[in-house]
Amino acid sequence: TQHGPAAFSVITEGDLHPATLDLGSFLAWTREPGPSSWVHASTLDGRRFDELARAAGLSDHDLERMLGEDGHGKVLERARCAALVLQLPTVPEAGFPEVRWDRLVTLITNRGLLTAMTGSLELQKSVDLEGAAFTTLSFHARLMCALLSFVRDRYRFIAQRFDDEARRLEAHEEGNDLLRGTF
Repeated sequence: TQHGPAAFSVITEGDLHPATLDLGSFLAWTREPGPSSWVHASTLDGRRFDELARAAGLSDHDLERMLGEDGHGKVLERARCAALVLQLPTVPEAGFPEVRWDRLVTLITNRGLLTAMTGSLELQKSVDLEGAAFTTLSFHARLMCALLSFVRDRYRFIAQRFDDEARRLEAHEEGNDLLRGTF
């Protein structure tokens, strides 16, 4: 979903606070990463998402295979990078959730991490890179562990919201009959 102009940012190993990048600097990182870092692009439309993935070394065939509509995460290993594609769920804070799915591609290179997503989430500000469980790991491992923990927690949050809604429906007299008949 497009919510505004694309945004680009970077976190370096020595400074965990995201700094804004322009498109040219972002594309330059895809060709030749600088110091160990994590660059992120958000609010990308489908065309720009594909363009950035290609600039980072994924072929049209790779994109087709990884970005299929089946909703499952995929991992692909290439000479220059490993790639992980996930569907990242977003729900409103209140009310029964309507889940919005944004695509997140993660490219892991020797020098850092590149993430790009179709949604407007400021991923680098949302992921906890200073968590006690990750402080002894290398920068790259810490990035991946924190990112995967964030995605796991998003899925848990949504599962809990659906579980709460099922319990709410069970509490209604008519809901018991409906749920009993459904199960």
